[in-house]
Amino acid sequence: MSIVLYHHAGLLKSYESDERRRLQWAYDLLATCDDELEPHFSEMWRHVPGSEPPSDAARVKCHLGTGPHLQVALAKLLRIIPHYLALPLRIIPPTTASADATYEFFRDEVDIRMAARRMPFLTSSEHAE
Repeated sequence: MSIVLYHHAGLLKSYESDERRRLQWAYDLLATCDDELEPHFSEMWRHVPGSEPPSDAARVKCHLGTGPHLQVALAKLLRIIPHYLALPLRIIPPTTASADATYEFFRDEVDIRMAARRMPFLTSSEHAE
């Protein structure tokens, strides 16, 4: 009970509202990062005819372009919502492929938790409109 009194000023609802704010912030961050990653992925798939996979050179160029954006986004997500990942995964992965997998795991967790709280899937700017 002392934790509730000290950290939440005696209101249990403050934890829930704080969690909702962190979830919204993480959702906004994911949307911003997706906007930064989209040009790299569209460039990789631009010259691919039909159902052929992209060339190795296109994949490398995409990995080099998306890596820094993923690293920055993961650093912010690990500060906002670290408890969404298991303890061994709470690091910024060194490779782009593992960073992308961790990023997707964060996205899935945010989506699951927002749906469980029945939060609208809108960014803060969309919600303000």
